[in-house]
Amino acid sequence: MACFSGYSDSFSRVCWGEMGVMWSEKYRPKRLEEMVGNEDARAMIFDWLLNWKRGMKPLLLVGPPGVGKTTMAYAAAGQLGYSVVELNASDQRTKGELSKSFTSVLSTSLLEENRLLLLDEVDGLYGRADFGGLEYLAEHLEDLPVPAILCANDPESDQVKKLSKRARLVRIKTVPSRLAELYLRLVLEKEGVTLSDENIARIVTSAAGDMRAVLNTAQSFVPTGTLTTLYSKNPNYSLAEAINEACRAGTAEDALRYLQACDADQDEKVMGCYNTIVSASSLQPAVRLRALRGVAGAALLIRRIKSTQQWRLLRYLDRMLADAMHGLGIPYAGDPLPFTAKVRIWNDSKSIKAFCNQLARETNISSREFTAKHLSPTLLIISRSEGGLETWCALHNLDQPVLNALQRELKSIIASIGK
Repeated sequence: MACFSGYSDSFSRVCWGEMGVMWSEKYRPKRLEEMVGNEDARAMIFDWLLNWKRGMKPLLLVGPPGVGKTTMAYAAAGQLGYSVVELNASDQRTKGELSKSFTSVLSTSLLEENRLLLLDEVDGLYGRADFGGLEYLAEHLEDLPVPAILCANDPESDQVKKLSKRARLVRIKTVPSRLAELYLRLVLEKEGVTLSDENIARIVTSAAGDMRAVLNTAQSFVPTGTLTTLYSKNPNYSLAEAINEACRAGTAEDALRYLQACDADQDEKVMGCYNTIVSASSLQPAVRLRALRGVAGAALLIRRIKSTQQWRLLRYLDRMLADAMHGLGIPYAGDPLPFTAKVRIWNDSKSIKAFCNQLARETNISSREFTAKHLSPTLLIISRSEGGLETWCALHNLDQPVLNALQRELKSIIASIGK
């Protein structure tokens, strides 16, 4: 319960707290004509959806992060009476995962409504050698019963090259600086906020055509009234570099810019922050607790995103981690487990699962219940019987790796109960 409470407070503070709603959300255009830049692309998207008929190719929007690909899809859908069903290819990478999602999204009950399928980050799909998500999508694009828009960041990726043969490619460019500045000045006027021409120019230049970065950067400096060093979007930090700099940063805003410049997977970021905190012996208990609550909130945010498919919320992850990590003054710890240990743990878990499945079938209970309630006492009883685990495994046709895993688990159980 404490973790959920911490998550709620942290999420509210970052997304809706002292500074109010994030400007990138508050001023997200609801209509295509409210956007700036990419006039031809916006017109093409509107015309395509207005005249869509089954059998038409889906759209493949390709451009850097933050230039409005997702916003264009939602705006066009809203204007033409479609509701959006959004999937993210970063979490639906394999053929099995995509097939399951498509079956749900394209069910008969949903087809009774006007639905637009939005598949984001398709350049994260796995190819044939990695479980076939890319091939599955390419095969099913030709006769979708609903209009579909795909989004990708990298025009040179193998995924984009393959999917562009089955979809209509639309290139989305970065927003020109002059238009980004005009839009920012409009937002500042609506907010009643004044920034100097020099600071506005620095914000626009550092964002490199990313409108989301323009608005979020400007908003992050409003409470202080000053602009500290701005970091260009172009530098790319490794996970270790980003967490090291975030821990050294004096403010959450400074830490945020380092984390945003790191392209690590969201789960890797959360795990990296967690490992860094728990490995630091110098942290005071209260400071460690605050930081861990923040990271737990970020982990729960990812869980919520994956369960609800609300991928828009992912943009708040770095803010939550920055809030947790800034000022800790500790070094990046990395993964405390070497690769060989990870492999052994994974193999042991498979072997123990096989053992639990076998006993669950014989005792007519679920595998989950057997693992949770009966694994430890069962291993102790078998080990004390004639022949012990070796004989039992032989009688039940369980091989040597399973026996080795069970012996290690038994050793752990005995150590934990002090025998």
